[in-house]
Amino acid sequence: MVCQMFNKQFWGLELGLKKVILVMMMAVLSTVCLSQETTQAGPSISKTKDIAKNTEQEQKKEEEKKQEQEDSEIIKANGAKVKITSKKPVTLVSKVGDDTGKKLSVVSCLLKPSQRLRLSSQVHGVLDEVHITQGDQVEKDQLLMTLESSVEKAQLDIARNEAKYAQKNFERNKQAVEESILSDKLRDELFRQVNLAKLEQKKAAALVSQRRIQSPIEGYVYRVYANEGERVADKPVVEVIDLDPLHADIVMKADQFGRLTPGMAVSLALQYSGSTARSLVTGTVAVVDPVIDGNNGTFSARIEVANPEGDIPAGLKCQVDQLNHEVVSRVEY
Repeated sequence: MVCQMFNKQFWGLELGLKKVILVMMMAVLSTVCLSQETTQAGPSISKTKDIAKNTEQEQKKEEEKKQEQEDSEIIKANGAKVKITSKKPVTLVSKVGDDTGKKLSVVSCLLKPSQRLRLSSQVHGVLDEVHITQGDQVEKDQLLMTLESSVEKAQLDIARNEAKYAQKNFERNKQAVEESILSDKLRDELFRQVNLAKLEQKKAAALVSQRRIQSPIEGYVYRVYANEGERVADKPVVEVIDLDPLHADIVMKADQFGRLTPGMAVSLALQYSGSTARSLVTGTVAVVDPVIDGNNGTFSARIEVANPEGDIPAGLKCQVDQLNHEVVSRVEY
């Protein structure tokens, strides 16, 4: 009934109004159809978003699991147990209880003098006196050898006499200098003679000193390479070593890196050649090489061993017997 009334009224309207009503009806129908399509497609879009989100979460979990496995392998290789909570560089610490008493796998270990100096003469000449023999203990600045120096000593005597004469001449004219009786030229000449004589004496003394060979350190005479009457040039004539402290130079495999740190106290087992007897000494790690040799997969370290009495000889093989302090190693991510 309503439709029939609308139909009669619609066809009775003018043409312009009919067009407006038709346009409005088409707009309403389009809105209704679009709303229905959106309602039907909504669950599908939501489901697609959930699947993508779940996939992303699964990938993230797999990456985290893989990273944790890598971290675990690195930590295991360094002998420490810690929990990684960030991706920043961390310091792994094996406490005293983890490494105390454990031995290191050492490729080689040898006790060496901390200093080994081969001394030669500053000038060419002939050895006049040798004041030491092999094995002697020497003090710092002790005279070891003397070259023939008669000419240099004579020049030193002349320089000393000239210096004395110049000083006496100045003393004789000192009153005249103070009262300004002498001219400026004569006064300056007196000062020049005194200063020049002192410099000549110092020069002559230095020439004599160049023909004396002294020990720059306290230690022991290891080798004597020249005897009295031999001419010396640029080659070493005597070798002096310092046995306090001793240096234990050790070489270790790369998997031991991080178990030694500077300042750590360690125990060394000394091995005497041809004997099974061993003695223990305590040393301190002085240097750890930060570079691993890529050719053989090793690195080196140096341990200082105090030897104030000189009763530990150099040249002994050794083994790192025990670690006495905590071990710290650096791991970079």
